[in-house]
Amino acid sequence: MPPPDQRTASWQVHTSSPAETSSGSRGGPCHTCRRQRLRCDATRPSCNKCLARGVECLGYGPRAILWVQPKSPAQVGKSTDESTKEPESMAATGKKKGRPRLVLMPKNTRESPAQSEPQARHEPEWVFVNHADSQDGRRALAKKQAVSSELVPAGYHNNMLALSMLDYMNKYIVSDMVLFDNEVNPHRVELEYWRYFPDVIIDMVISCCLTHQVIRCHATQDSFPQTSSNVRSQLVHVTKHRISSFQNPSVGIIFKHHLRTLRQLGEDLKDQELRYSDVVLAAIITLVRVEIQQSAFGAWPAHLDAARAIIAQRGGFQTFLPENNANIGEGLATFVFVDVLGAIFTPSNMLNSRDTLAQLEYVPFLDTICRDGANSDFPCANRLLECIIRINQIRTLGQGVEGQGSDLDTACSQIFHRIASFDAAAWAQSRLLELGSSSPPSWSPEIRDARQNGAIAVPRATIQAMTEDLARAFQYAVMLYCVRTLYMDRGKSVPDSLASLVAAPLQSKQQVPLDVENLHQSALHGLLQALHRLWAMEKSSGPAWVGKFSFWPIWVAGMELDPKVATSHEQTFICASLQRLCYYLGALGPLDAVSALQAVWAKTAVEAGAGQDETWDRRLMVPGLRYMFCF
Repeated sequence: MPPPDQRTASWQVHTSSPAETSSGSRGGPCHTCRRQRLRCDATRPSCNKCLARGVECLGYGPRAILWVQPKSPAQVGKSTDESTKEPESMAATGKKKGRPRLVLMPKNTRESPAQSEPQARHEPEWVFVNHADSQDGRRALAKKQAVSSELVPAGYHNNMLALSMLDYMNKYIVSDMVLFDNEVNPHRVELEYWRYFPDVIIDMVISCCLTHQVIRCHATQDSFPQTSSNVRSQLVHVTKHRISSFQNPSVGIIFKHHLRTLRQLGEDLKDQELRYSDVVLAAIITLVRVEIQQSAFGAWPAHLDAARAIIAQRGGFQTFLPENNANIGEGLATFVFVDVLGAIFTPSNMLNSRDTLAQLEYVPFLDTICRDGANSDFPCANRLLECIIRINQIRTLGQGVEGQGSDLDTACSQIFHRIASFDAAAWAQSRLLELGSSSPPSWSPEIRDARQNGAIAVPRATIQAMTEDLARAFQYAVMLYCVRTLYMDRGKSVPDSLASLVAAPLQSKQQVPLDVENLHQSALHGLLQALHRLWAMEKSSGPAWVGKFSFWPIWVAGMELDPKVATSHEQTFICASLQRLCYYLGALGPLDAVSALQAVWAKTAVEAGAGQDETWDRRLMVPGLRYMFCF
């Protein structure tokens, strides 16, 4: 367990709120709650409290659990006919005084399907049997005998579930965790080595894949939560969506394996030998992603603090670099992204100066860890990621007495120059060159053929244009973050020499003096145009479409929109794009982002003197927006 002075993770699972309970709470309790003597919400078809506890709801049928009187040893060997006559003889002799002791009916009797271990039903099948000795040579039908459940090896169903989820991850999740998928995808796992994975990792894989399936299943249905972008008339509350709100049989299994993960991590943290090991650190970093997948308002800050404590105890960030034989895989890149981006969603007065200062240690190793955004689902160039790190540092320093110093202004100018001089076309070209030099993908034949056919159908020039638009979207998003926090919120102006790098076309056409507001509008316009071009290729690009990585730029564009200006069409575009991303990412974070942006727009629209004058920190201080993460 991390030392006492460090903040550690509080392993907890958020259950559904009372508002999520259906109107069927007037009925009787389910058999599970009745058996455990708990208050049931009587939600049909399954109790939400059972789903939250990770147990199977036995339903409300009359035969879910049958209680019978125990047999005496002399009656155990009696036949079924004799046992059926026993109640008549008991009725004739009269009832004994006192309450009879009741036990659960043995497993060999009829029971509810929910009580037994989940397994495939083996109904009698009819197969053709050849009779060589028959005169007419006809084939007769014979009943195929089903394999008895007692012959199934112990743990067979759990092992098959783990293998199927690992295979699902390789086919449908891993390929979306890199910009261009190929055989060197670092996230793909070899199934023959699945037994070497710790149980805590397997449990997280199962919960992650099932969550991905459930969200993708419901995202294509009319029952999926839809939100409106017209929120100008009144303030709205931030709606936090939970996986438990979906009526799906996999939800209980998701919570079951999520609880197993938390229990196993709790036991490992108590072990002196495992507390600071690579396995525990990799599991905690993976748990951060699982929490973010299930909700943008998950428990990721507590898990991030636990990872920081382990890294500090082991000697710092450099201890886990690949050249030091650390065994956490791509978890180090995930930790860097979550640590850096988490500061963006935190007001300046709540930033920890020690954490933002520690982020500067990542800069010399970005090429080794992040590989210029090629091997992650946050395809941000190293130059832009370095600028985000330095902006976070200046936001922290700006809270002190040195916030108005000339040295800080010089640092802001250097950051802006690096953002404005970024070459999106060259970055996109280098990514395509890496794709051409690598071998074709190595997943299963049917998935490989489908993806290759989709990639072949899209011309290389189209892929180049989409990748360049994605790079420009990240460039303008980082620029907006820089202009807003380092210039507009501090009351500073951008030097003309720097502003001309971005808004030279605007200056030559309109002949207006470039101030920070015009520069901000120019960057916002460039971001929205890049996003529109990117999303216009969604239907025609197939698997090669890279717009699924535009979550963070879309969120920044929504944060910088002024609802007092006629931007309703842009708000509609942002909300619709985020809702579509729920399907592509298999996560609820984009849906939470829609609710958060609506709250920000409503607050900005009703407050006097707000609009573009609203600072970044005040936008983040909307009630309910604490600990949000868009990744």
